[in-house]
Amino acid sequence: FKREAGTLSDLHHQAIVRYLAYVPPSDTLNLHALVMGFIEGTKLSDHIKHVGALSVNEICVLFSRLADGMAAAHEIGVVHRDLSPDNVMLPDGNVAKAVLIDFGIASSQVKDVTLGNEFAGKLKYVSPEQLGAFGGEADARSDIYSMGLLMITAATGQATAMGNTI
Repeated sequence: FKREAGTLSDLHHQAIVRYLAYVPPSDTLNLHALVMGFIEGTKLSDHIKHVGALSVNEICVLFSRLADGMAAAHEIGVVHRDLSPDNVMLPDGNVAKAVLIDFGIASSQVKDVTLGNEFAGKLKYVSPEQLGAFGGEADARSDIYSMGLLMITAATGQATAMGNTI
C-alpha cells in the first residue's frame, strides 16, 4: 500500500485512477488504506466477456487514451507492470473515458520482478523480462509489450495463448 500510495501521488492523468490519500495503520486499527476516486463503470475484462471484442474505432480510442496515460507514468519513471483487462475501468462503459487502475506492483526502481518470492502480475499479459529473461529488468518497454497483449485481447475477445516458455 505504501508503494502504491507513493506511486499514485506522483501520477496525474485523466487515464490514471485519481489518488486522494494514504491512511497508515494506527494504534486502534492495524490496516493500511488507500483512498482513490470512485469509478462508476465496468472492467474491460467484464465488458469483453459480456459484450465481446471491441470495434476498430473503440480500440483506437481506448488505446490512444491508455497509451497517453502510460506515457505520463513513464515520463516520471513509473512502470505499471500489471496491465490487463482487469486493470482498465470503463466509466459508464465508455472506452473514451477509460482509466488505468491497480498500480500495486508499479515501481520507479524495478530490479526485482517479484514481491517477496512470488511472481506479481498476470501471466497472459506479462513481458518476458518480468519472468527473468533479458536481465529481468522491467521498464517502459515491458508495459508496451503488455499493452500489445491487452490490445489483442480487446480486438479478439480473448487472451493470446502464450505457450509454455518465454
